[in-house]
Amino acid sequence: MGAGEWEHNLADLRDKNGKVLMNMMAQFPPAFYFTLGNEDESRSGIVTPEPCGGHARFGINSEAHPEMPPEFWTMTPAEALPLAEDVYHRCYWNLCLLDYCADQSLANKILDTGFWLGPIARASHWAQMAANALGATLVIDCHLGPKSWAAINALDSLALRNAMIPLIVAHIEADAAANPKVAAIKDSLLVRAKKLG
Repeated sequence: MGAGEWEHNLADLRDKNGKVLMNMMAQFPPAFYFTLGNEDESRSGIVTPEPCGGHARFGINSEAHPEMPPEFWTMTPAEALPLAEDVYHRCYWNLCLLDYCADQSLANKILDTGFWLGPIARASHWAQMAANALGATLVIDCHLGPKSWAAINALDSLALRNAMIPLIVAHIEADAAANPKVAAIKDSLLVRAKKLG
């Protein structure tokens, strides 16, 4: 993808008659707290071992995010939460341009899916595939830029979220078949996969 796809260029968000194709209405905080609720429902900030390696705090895995400062793992939960929130925003929300999603529940689903089944490109891939299954003609490039968002926002959000679920489930099933650690937690992963956001 060229750099132009990532530019927040309003001209790319209008049709030939000048109609705005996207409502920039999805907000990061609800999506963050939706995902955090799946990672650490009580927001305890307790550091826990991860089933597939490393340890986690507020869902931030030490192996996936080795850039986290050492004090992140020992500071108080109140001090650690803003650092975790920054990771969700910078490494997941921003990479999908989720500010351009016209539906909060869809933004929640994409952020959540990309975060726990990362990399975030995987969630972008599934969103593009689901959009094409509903009639869009997107290039499946695993990047949600303005062109992808224009097509996605023109579709029914609930139908799109429902079309993403079988793709996510198939991934979990394949991963569980190949990895005993994933197989041990497959049922809980499938419950999360089926949440609509």
